[in-house]
Amino acid sequence: MTMKYNAIRKTHWSAQKKKLKKEFGIDFKNSPYTFFKAAIYIEFSAIIVFFLQSSSISPNTITSFYALLGIIGGFFIASNDQNLIVFGLLIFFFKGILDWSDGLLARLNGSTTELGGLLDDWAGYIGQLSFWIGFGFYVFNETAKSFLIYLIFKYS
Repeated sequence: MTMKYNAIRKTHWSAQKKKLKKEFGIDFKNSPYTFFKAAIYIEFSAIIVFFLQSSSISPNTITSFYALLGIIGGFFIASNDQNLIVFGLLIFFFKGILDWSDGLLARLNGSTTELGGLLDDWAGYIGQLSFWIGFGFYVFNETAKSFLIYLIFKYS
């Protein structure tokens, strides 16, 4: 059954507000940055899910693409090209839209699985690791301090 966009959006807003409040103690009224970022993620993920809900694309495929974007973003930040660095930072800011899309699609299609939850955690870890490694190489490129290469891998 295909849900209308407004129903998807309303469901997503309600679920995310409850989840952020319960798991992280975040109230949108007192957290303008979190509200702004959540609004972007909710609106765009609702659009993505609206178009994907009747497709053969699985939530795990979206999660895999989310992980891949994290790796690509890390490479871009590690590059010595200012345009790629900015693009990499934008990837890290906006890739969360896919993270919010996979779970929403799984819930709407009734296809939530333990494997999906594990993949979601794995993809988040890959993205976090990629960011810190990419940032470490960025700092190395800017400072030319070779000991930073050691720190990148020791603390990542």
